Amino acid sequence: MDVKEKLRKAKLFDNFSHFDVHRWSSYPEVKVATDQLYVHLKTNNKFKGNTQIQKKHLRVLLLDLFANWLTDPKKYIAIYRGNDFYDILLKEGYIQMYTGYFKPENEDGSKKTRIKVTSKLINFLVKTHQLSQHMIERAPNEECIILRGIKERKINTKTGKPRKTKTSEQIDYTKDKKYDNYIPLINKMRKNVYAYNNLLRRTLIDIPHIPKEGIPTRSKKRKIHIDLTKKFVARIFNNNSFQEGGRYFGGFWQRLSSKWRKRIRINDHKVVEIDYSGIHIVMLYAKKGIDYWSDIKTDPYHIKELEQSERMRDLLKVVLLSSINAENRAKTKQAIQHEINWDKDLYRWSLSKKLDLNDILDKFVSTHAPIKEYFFSGKGIELQHADSRIAEMVVNHCTRHHIPVLCIHDSFVIEQKHKELLQNIMNKSFDVVLKEFLTTGGIATSKLKIEEYNQPKQESVRRVLKIGNAKPIPQDIINQLNQITSEKRTVIWKPKMKMFIDFDKRNVEDDDYDNLLRKKDNEYTLRKKLHHKIEWERNYYKNSYKDYMKEV
Repeated sequence: MDVKEKLRKAKLFDNFSHFDVHRWSSYPEVKVATDQLYVHLKTNNKFKGNTQIQKKHLRVLLLDLFANWLTDPKKYIAIYRGNDFYDILLKEGYIQMYTGYFKPENEDGSKKTRIKVTSKLINFLVKTHQLSQHMIERAPNEECIILRGIKERKINTKTGKPRKTKTSEQIDYTKDKKYDNYIPLINKMRKNVYAYNNLLRRTLIDIPHIPKEGIPTRSKKRKIHIDLTKKFVARIFNNNSFQEGGRYFGGFWQRLSSKWRKRIRINDHKVVEIDYSGIHIVMLYAKKGIDYWSDIKTDPYHIKELEQSERMRDLLKVVLLSSINAENRAKTKQAIQHEINWDKDLYRWSLSKKLDLNDILDKFVSTHAPIKEYFFSGKGIELQHADSRIAEMVVNHCTRHHIPVLCIHDSFVIEQKHKELLQNIMNKSFDVVLKEFLTTGGIATSKLKIEEYNQPKQESVRRVLKIGNAKPIPQDIINQLNQITSEKRTVIWKPKMKMFIDFDKRNVEDDDYDNLLRKKDNEYTLRKKLHHKIEWERNYYKNSYKDYMKEV
């Protein structure tokens, strides 16, 4: 096998997800399929162990393999070896396997074993036993309040020199007495999140006309496949503290761009997305007694000395998040560079321009001089806790009124008919949490941004178009163009050449999608039909809606 073929295979194996042990289903079709396959495997192979435990493990494994296949047929699952089922399923032709390997702690490059379904297993599940997506559920006892801590371990760099690195690990707070005082709060939060998950489970959250090749990202070259069954969310706290972090994670909609989130349908209805504009900047200014939107009024990502464009604005968002989360300037630069390197296609322009990160940081901090003490301070995790409290109030209010809302940290997606309600609760929640967050008694104004699919986004696009014999653009022409202040920029012509232009461009991709929506989507129609077959009153998450309403 040549080097190119090895690299190609290695790339295929990088398309994977970790084995989800919380997959479950109480549908009789799934139980019958599991029992039948178990009997077949045990008849043809010798293995020992508790039958009930083995059947349970097999059911979870089949569901995760099936869910991954529905999401992306080429996707692998990363597993730990040690279970007889894997080798037996491989032997019987039900799975493909790529054997992983382990290297000692002082070496890099350990890799888990990868598995995925074969056509034989898919035929068994779909054709023989009529399994479908709506039968894939979550385990009733899955924890939704998670606490993570920091663990230090030694690894080797490429130079072979040992160094320390911090890794996140989940903390079992139920066995640590120092968290006893938090138990009443944890129980309340858990009940609220269970109720929220129960509502999401009963809600159709889908997208018509999902491309089979994957949903495009802003990187263009990178596409994502979404698992529509992933509607279970959990609140994750950080640094061994229930006062840090606390954001909601888990919903498939969190992986989508704002453009694709606008295409979501909740119970087959169009949606609207509303988010807080520059919420962390606003909070930090409020700490200094400054109401940002009343006193400053400008876009927080508008830096006079830097390029004025959407791409630079996106980069400055990374700069902000990195600078308030990192503990020092060096780690801030490292975090920004990591983001650029991770998505080189999206940030290719910055690489070609060889941007000076030090210069960008200096100008960003200078622009926001009133809050410079919060940069490179590691305060970001406290801000995340504040916006998670806002999200908690929004989510709990909507859940109490039985209105599904999708949380993306500081933005929310809801049916269009509930737009005004969401705006009101977002503003009220911001005011309440800000009073908790501020110790000085300062105030701040919230500014909401609304995005709806039926209102195509207008964006300013700056391009260089050349016709005929291309020549360098004279500086006087460029100066003239820079002086044009109208919203609709004029087009300047010269013989044999179309010059530098600025104009407003309609998002034509939305127009294309409008045309696509007029076509029948059989898969979306089927998913809607199957969704209505769900037994609505089954209580998977301990607290039913009626119980929740009694106690909240």
